[in-house]
Amino acid sequence: MTAENIKIKGKNRVHLQGLPFQPKTNQVFFYDPHPDSEFSKEVEAHLQEIKDFLGEYDYEFYCFNDMTKRLSEEFVRYRFPNWDGQPLNKVGNDLLKYYLSEEDRYIGASFIRLFDVFSDVYSCYQLYSTDIYSLTEQLVFYREHLKDGGNIELCLDYSDEEDQIRYSVTSKAGEDSLFPIYEKKVCLADKRFDSDSKLLTDEIREMVERLHQEGVSEFVLRCMVPVEEKLSRIIITPKCEILLPDYGKEPIQMSPLPKAVFLLFLKHGEGIYFKELIDYREELKSIYTKLTNRISAAVVASSLDAVTDPTANSINENCSRIRAAFLKRMDERIAQHYFVTGEQGELKRITLPRNLVEWQCEL
Repeated sequence: MTAENIKIKGKNRVHLQGLPFQPKTNQVFFYDPHPDSEFSKEVEAHLQEIKDFLGEYDYEFYCFNDMTKRLSEEFVRYRFPNWDGQPLNKVGNDLLKYYLSEEDRYIGASFIRLFDVFSDVYSCYQLYSTDIYSLTEQLVFYREHLKDGGNIELCLDYSDEEDQIRYSVTSKAGEDSLFPIYEKKVCLADKRFDSDSKLLTDEIREMVERLHQEGVSEFVLRCMVPVEEKLSRIIITPKCEILLPDYGKEPIQMSPLPKAVFLLFLKHGEGIYFKELIDYREELKSIYTKLTNRISAAVVASSLDAVTDPTANSINENCSRIRAAFLKRMDERIAQHYFVTGEQGELKRITLPRNLVEWQCEL
């Protein structure tokens, strides 16, 4: 039997309530109340085919079983640096059952997508199990549905048979995003300050992009990792090493000048205006000199002149190197508490609570 012979009728809306992330209208989620069923295995076996099929129409396909298999130990430690290696919680294709409304929990294996961005209504396109219609047949049928513009929600017959497995797909819809834009008059160094620094090395930028997770992946990860996210203490050792003892034993590596800038901002929890850095020149010189005694006085003076000049870019370059040093070790959602942040024209500071800072050296 071909896909064109499939009878169309039945329920095509479900409610998902309390999801801890905001889905996008082009994200399709695979749901199966029996995550180890033959149907789940069939979908996982043809996962790339489904992704390619939906990708032609700008859909992103999410299969929770597959996502959990692809999370490496490296990523878990990067996202949760305080993870001690204990076993991860098992997350399967039934993950959404905890968010389906009571009246919708009878549905079988499904492809589900957000229908109305202003409510918890999700659209379904319900299909029979693959022992009745092949996965390819049903995807071909869905392709025809998309060609109609994706505005009409369709679904297959609902069956009360307990062994009847169904799944759903949804139609494509657009979504708009608003990006507020504003600008303040600031000194040149402030104007160039960018918390998404473009001065990161290719190595760090590639790693951050590779490990970056969207809302749905973050949701899955949080379900898996049995630890609470927390900030580590920071210890500045007698040799001025930077240690995060709750995240491991390796010190954070920085060259002397960005480390001196970091220590200056760490000392001044109240924050510093870039335009007033010249007022901290002698203090910064004292820190910088302590970190290295092999640089000539002329080189030290030149470096300090540049980094405290609000019309130059040196302070931004050094803040970027500080940021990169922490991003090598942990996700930005944690790292942002350890590097220098701030709005243009406003105080720049390290936001880490100072009760987590332990000084073992005199600066």
